Amino acid sequence: MPRHHSSSKSTLIVVATKSESGIKFILGKGYISNVASMEVIKEEVLPSTDLRRGIAKSFGPFVNEVTRISYSYGTSIEPNRREDIAMAFTAAMMS
Repeated sequence: MPRHHSSSKSTLIVVATKSESGIKFILGKGYISNVASMEVIKEEVLPSTDLRRGIAKSFGPFVNEVTRISYSYGTSIEPNRREDIAMAFTAAMMS
């Protein structure tokens, strides 16, 4: 099995998926190469209207430790969208 050195250590991952009542954030510990099997630490649905406050309140303590932020719709993880959430996290921390 090939090992990519970025995925060989367990890391904090945030996955965000759109849901009917807002955006569902799942914070987990696991491997970037296998996000689906990560161990869930915290799961929260935040209204997209007040995302910044919600993120700050729910995930504030974890933000600095998160090394990978993925935005996903359904099951597909799109790492290239991580800026969206990273910006939301950053904005939340500063407000």
